[in-house]
Amino acid sequence: MPGSMTDTLATRQIDTQSSEPKLHFPRSRIQVAKTLHNARESPGCSALHVGACAFRLSANRARIHVRMTTTAKRLAKGFTFRISSGNCGEVHGRNGQLSRILIRAKVSPFDDNDTPTTLKKSLLGGNSGNLLFAYSTTRLLDTGDNELSFIADYRVSSGKVNADWVNEHCDHLVLPMANSFRATYMKHLEAWAKLIAGLKVPCTVVGIGVQMGNKEKYDDPHEYDGAVKAFVSAVLDHSPKIAVRGEVTAAYLNHLGFKDVEVTGCPSMAIAGPDFPIKGLPGIDRNSSGTVTGSVNSPVAFQNFMRKTMKKMTNCYFVPQYNDDLALIYYGVPITRVKAEKHGYPRTIDDPVFTEDRARFFINIKSMLEFNRTMDFNFGSRIHGCISNIVCGVPSVLFSQDKRVGELASYHHLPLFKFKEIGAFSSIESFYDKIDLNYMRQGHQERFERLIAYLDANDLPHIWKNGKPDVFPADEKLKGKEFHAPVRACCAELQGAELEKRLELGRQLYPQKF
Repeated sequence: MPGSMTDTLATRQIDTQSSEPKLHFPRSRIQVAKTLHNARESPGCSALHVGACAFRLSANRARIHVRMTTTAKRLAKGFTFRISSGNCGEVHGRNGQLSRILIRAKVSPFDDNDTPTTLKKSLLGGNSGNLLFAYSTTRLLDTGDNELSFIADYRVSSGKVNADWVNEHCDHLVLPMANSFRATYMKHLEAWAKLIAGLKVPCTVVGIGVQMGNKEKYDDPHEYDGAVKAFVSAVLDHSPKIAVRGEVTAAYLNHLGFKDVEVTGCPSMAIAGPDFPIKGLPGIDRNSSGTVTGSVNSPVAFQNFMRKTMKKMTNCYFVPQYNDDLALIYYGVPITRVKAEKHGYPRTIDDPVFTEDRARFFINIKSMLEFNRTMDFNFGSRIHGCISNIVCGVPSVLFSQDKRVGELASYHHLPLFKFKEIGAFSSIESFYDKIDLNYMRQGHQERFERLIAYLDANDLPHIWKNGKPDVFPADEKLKGKEFHAPVRACCAELQGAELEKRLELGRQLYPQKF
């Protein structure tokens, strides 16, 4: 793990019955660990008093951690620690904050990877929308005083990481999630349930939801019910509540017998803070800049409307999100899952969307947000495509046909139309004018405060602890580093022999698609 202290730490046992246990530190950074018995039910250590401000402290229900800075090394020899008893079963470090937070994410938002690496290692988790809610959670929890690290699903489901590893390497496990209650995610849910059940540290889940079609009901039997029960039971053994996307997921979990459920929406909306980000609705015309999101599964009527809009508005960009789309844009690999001749989705590299350089794909959060801030509008079927524009102050409209998107749009008051309604609109202006900013703004601050209260209830340190911060450490980390620009179509970026070399590489890497 980048930045891990595992190989540089010495471990000593503290006698919590002694009023002044003395420790000597042979290294510049040290961990002192002591297991607390039944911390949540029994009285234990309630405070760790240290007489030097150079120390950084953290703790959790299972261990007390003391970390030293290099400056403190000179003061460490023979330094005295005093541990006091009390009625609190929780142990806190400096300012009550926990130090090491392990966040579920396929890749750190602070890592820059090129397109070949992103595709080879599937660093987007199959969908670039994952970048947004992983970063928003990181931005909330990065106080500048704690250490954040990241863990991907496959490391858990493959058995490479288990509960003992997590107990040793973090003080709090945080799982930002999306539509994870679904059949295709059962393997990962079961693996996480097993790991969480063995934790001695808290586990907090944010933004999780169920994936259902419009005709499905929450009280219908689902093949993933058993996996969901195991997962939620494990989480609630390590957290006072579980935070879900919307009312549909809450009703589903209530039906399964879980009552400690809180609706907090998607943490991505918290990027904007308590102030609603869209300040007004300037008029749009054929010269306005915008983006449209979609997927190969979007109805043909929607895709035809997208084509019509892009033909009329020459500064409108197609922004897909799936790995298949990225392989198409970068290597020219055709999308073969849908073969209908009249299908309107861009599926081959000779499509005008690509040859006219009208497509962009984001492989990091910095390029996504920077690009979106230059736009005037967005519409499409991707929920995080919508939210990534809204938090940048850009008006956005969603089209959908399932409860997965519907419950989240309903909770956050996002403009939402059903796909079957697309025929009622003659142009983007006709539904752009229907955006109700007052409705969108209504309750935004309350929803933000509900999420913050949930973090507080889980004893998580966050950047809003003392009100609006002057600086967001996560943003500063992005500013201080260069990232790859949005990916453009290879046929627009390259010519001649260079283009043919790229296309040939695509044929070699994806022979089954040709």
